[in-house]
Amino acid sequence: MSGNHRRLPGAAWDRARRAALGRDQWRCVQCGHPADLEVHHVVALDKGGDAFRLDNLRTLCRGCHIEEHMPPERLAWRRYVRELVS
Repeated sequence: MSGNHRRLPGAAWDRARRAALGRDQWRCVQCGHPADLEVHHVVALDKGGDAFRLDNLRTLCRGCHIEEHMPPERLAWRRYVRELVS
C-alpha cells in the first residue's frame, strides 16, 4: 500500500465501507475471493478522490489490494512468476 494510506475513522467511513462491501457482495471484485476484504479508493484521497462516494470505492482482497498499489513493472514481474509456478 502507498505511504499515503490511512485509516478513515468514524461512522461515515463505516457506512461507506459497508455499502461498498454489500454492493460487491462481500467478494473481491478482481478475483472473487471472499476473505481478507478491504475497501479500495479508485481515485486516491491525495489525488482528489472522495473518501465516502460509493462510486469511488471497490472491494478487494488483501492480495489484490496490494497489487493495485504496486508499480506496473513489479506487478508484471509478479504475474509472470505466478504463471511459471502454476
